[in-house]
Amino acid sequence: MEVGTMFGTDFSGTNLDWIYEYYSIIQLVNLPLYAFIVKLSFFNYKKFNYTEHLVIMTYLTAEYTILTSIFLLIAVNFGGNMYELSNYLKLFFFLYTCYAYKKLYPLSWIDLFTATVLFITIVIFLMIFLTIVGVGYAFITN
Repeated sequence: MEVGTMFGTDFSGTNLDWIYEYYSIIQLVNLPLYAFIVKLSFFNYKKFNYTEHLVIMTYLTAEYTILTSIFLLIAVNFGGNMYELSNYLKLFFFLYTCYAYKKLYPLSWIDLFTATVLFITIVIFLMIFLTIVGVGYAFITN
């Protein structure tokens, strides 16, 4: 079995192309999940409820999508690497989200770091769980 092949399906290029093609839709579908994870990350701050976190994440994701579209169009027209630039823009989105929540909550840098580590930990455990479920489903359905 090749490195990029799993269960007879090539995961190296086709799935990544699909993810980049439908990234905005994937972001939109994941917004409730992002808002829930952020709500869990700031469990000791009761300033915003889940719906308000959903609105905040929707606003931040909309800004990110608009800026990403502009930067990617410029980069593609000048021969830039769309995939590399999108990874840098994801880092920008992450940092901008941290900045926005720092402005929304009375957080010190240590509190922001703690909430960010908690967010990343929740996301990692969720991804591990979904991977186990996906691999289990693939083995069952073969």
